[in-house]
Amino acid sequence: MNGLGDNKPSELMDNMLSLLGQHQPCFLFKKIFLQQLPDYVRTPLSVSAISDYRTLAREADKLFLAGGLDKYPKLAQCGNPEPQLDAVFHPKEKVSTGKRQGGPIVASTTAGPPDPQLIITDSITGRHFLVDIGAQVSVIPPTWHERHFGQRGQALQAANGTTISTFGSRDVKLRFHGTTYEARLIIADVKRPLLGADFFRRHNLLVDLNGQRLIEADSYLSSPCSTSRVTKTELAPIKRDCNKFRKVLQEFPALL
Repeated sequence: MNGLGDNKPSELMDNMLSLLGQHQPCFLFKKIFLQQLPDYVRTPLSVSAISDYRTLAREADKLFLAGGLDKYPKLAQCGNPEPQLDAVFHPKEKVSTGKRQGGPIVASTTAGPPDPQLIITDSITGRHFLVDIGAQVSVIPPTWHERHFGQRGQALQAANGTTISTFGSRDVKLRFHGTTYEARLIIADVKRPLLGADFFRRHNLLVDLNGQRLIEADSYLSSPCSTSRVTKTELAPIKRDCNKFRKVLQEFPALL
């Protein structure tokens, strides 16, 4: 499945239920449905106690048509969509004051509390990846050679203004619980590697936080995760010149 397309959530639900025929929905049915919805619809419904699927879909319609209100900001894009260049506006993000400046792609990072986060281990390299469902991109720290001789990519910038250098990308194979996945990771000046939404979308993976595992939506195969108390980064590349809200706030800081 690949999102809503031109359908409303209730129409998507009708299609999903019709595909079941006489079979009853499995425990993943709700997760798969919510996975197709925009963030501003999925976020409130993910904690909803509604058990009837059609009632859930009607509530999704209300949020979808209301545009998510102000509490759940939408992902905004402008121009021709490019991979990994989603423009995201975070309500709590501080924008630097002063003269407006053109600049590189920036990565908005929201530092969360050090609650237990999911970690999954690549059995090929033994490397531990943070499973960050709030991140839009997947990153990996550079090797010594990449840091000193790699081709510099477009810089990332944290929400606190810290610039994060990048050194291109690396195509890798990751193996989790016997299943091999291909991934293109951004080589960035970060402390630990993490898997973000680009990886989960590419392989149609669901993140089961309660069950502490990754689940393939097509086959229901799962890969167990461990937990570690680390701080989430929630990297979200933003094309600065494409974000009209950011440009206005930078030009007129008195509005803040």
